[in-house]
This record gives sequence, C-alpha cells and structure tokens, in this order.
Amino acid sequence: RHGEAPLVVFISNATRSAVVWCQRAAKKKPYVIWDYHVVLVNRGLVFDLDTTLPWPTTVSEYCERALHSHEPLKDQFRQRVRVIDGAEFVRRFRSDRSHMKRDDGAWIAPPPLWDPIVSTADDAVDLAQFWDVCDNDAAPGETMSVARFVKLYGSLDP
Repeated sequence: RHGEAPLVVFISNATRSAVVWCQRAAKKKPYVIWDYHVVLVNRGLVFDLDTTLPWPTTVSEYCERALHSHEPLKDQFRQRVRVIDGAEFVRRFRSDRSHMKRDDGAWIAPPPLWDPIVSTADDAVDLAQFWDVCDNDAAPGETMSVARFVKLYGSLDP
C-alpha cells in the first residue's frame, strides 16, 4: 500500500532539465534546473536535503511550492518522477560516478569524499537508469507525472 514504506523519488525529465524551486543552490533565480534530483518520501513527508522549505514538508506542499505542480511548465522543464521502494533502492543502487566526469575523464566538480556506492546485487542498477523517469522499464519503481504523484501520495499528508 502507498505510504507504508520509505520511498526514494527521482525528479528529472526527458531533457534532464527539471526545474525545482526552493533550493539552496538557487542564487540568482528562485529555482534550480537539475539534471536529476532525489528526495525521500516517508509517511506523506518529503525529506529534501537541498530545500529551503520547512524540513520535512508534506508531499502536497512540496509539489506545489518546489515543483509548482499547480502551474503549466514548458515541456523541457516539466518534471516527472520515478518512485522506488526505499529498501529495494538501497539493495540495488550503484554509481561509479561516471556521470560526474567530462568526456576526457576529468571531474566536472570535485567528487564526494566517501567511496562510490557499489551494489554487489546481481540485479544492481546504475544511477543513470534510476534517473530515467520516462521509461518505466529502465529501472525498478514506477515513473509518473507530478500530477499523478500528488494524487497518489499527497493524500497521505499527515
């Protein structure tokens, strides 16, 4: 049933330019355009380490204020989400950090200080597959529009 287990939610789109408001990284504009963004949802609450909204925030408020779910957005910025069971994500996630490097192998920005996360599961899934929010079969979980996400999970707001 929806809402009983922690969920990992990837926010992105086909152009990898999903707009998210209320982010600490927003400097000159009130929003950031992320290639992908990840939040945790647990019992109707969104935990976003990058948000300037109250922490945690209800799904409904997060989607309205951070994703502007009430406004029509240009297709290139309209977000979609992939919702994954938290336990399955932890078991299957792997990242070799290749997405953080230029074609010549140089780092785009300094990598985190901790070691890369490398799942040893036979059915491990790369980060890039998780952030594909258009192809439901690319990774575990379900892809959907923000409107559908609000309909399914916003009703769980505490």
